Amino acid sequence: MKMPFGKHKGKDIEDIPSDYLKWVAENVDDEDICCAADEEYSWREAWNKHFYEEV
Repeated sequence: MKMPFGKHKGKDIEDIPSDYLKWVAENVDDEDICCAADEEYSWREAWNKHFYEEV
């Protein structure tokens, strides 16, 4: 699934930094996007595969 909005618009969910995924899962009203973000975040949590945006 591709992110339909925001600074990561057009990117695959798998390519979005973990902190942004967590924010999306907790704050966005679109159920499909929330579920996709939550599933990806949970997978990273289980396998310790988080990555974050460099500042």
